[in-house]
Amino acid sequence: MREKLTPYLRRQAEEKPSIASQYITSELENVINWSPFLDPLEEDTHEVVKGLVHKYENRALIKASLRCAAHCRFCTRYRQIGSTEGDLEKENIANIGNYIKSHPEIDDVILSGGDPLYTPKTTIDLLKSLIEIDSVKVFRVDTRLPVHNPQSFSTPLLKKVVDVIDDIGKDRPFFLLLHFEHPDELTEETLRVVKMLRSKNATLLSQSVFLKVRESIIL
Repeated sequence: MREKLTPYLRRQAEEKPSIASQYITSELENVINWSPFLDPLEEDTHEVVKGLVHKYENRALIKASLRCAAHCRFCTRYRQIGSTEGDLEKENIANIGNYIKSHPEIDDVILSGGDPLYTPKTTIDLLKSLIEIDSVKVFRVDTRLPVHNPQSFSTPLLKKVVDVIDDIGKDRPFFLLLHFEHPDELTEETLRVVKMLRSKNATLLSQSVFLKVRESIIL
């Protein structure tokens, strides 16, 4: 997985090890044998159609793409992130919808990736397809975009996907899982986005991993 930071994160990483250690490649990464850890959640064996992982009976995970605004070094999809091979075409979205329709036991759908909000057009198409499936009762979207690039929420496409989320949330439970790993990530820009999202018909949750901060990082 290549190193990738947004300019916004790069500025923070220059001053804060808590930020830098999440994205700057360490020397240790170059000597580790990654083979046993490439698919720690065993998703590949449960990918029933492109982009759709059905591992647990009542829920399914959709990889909206494999693209993110930045690459977290602790990503469980280390083997895939940044690849264009995960891009979903209309046919793939239709296949995902057809599979879920044929498995009405799936009532909980998670959009992940990559970052679903980094590819808003695909995410809008997925959500509009899924909302037509009555058996889908709960929607979840995983995103770190408020941390990676909060300024992007002023763009038309991001505003549109937030509107779609807000609309779906009027009728069905909708959860936005924002990944915060350290208080240093709670900048004014990010908090402004969080406040905006809290005003929508969605429940905000946070997922965090346990990290050991590397104190000396040279950028």
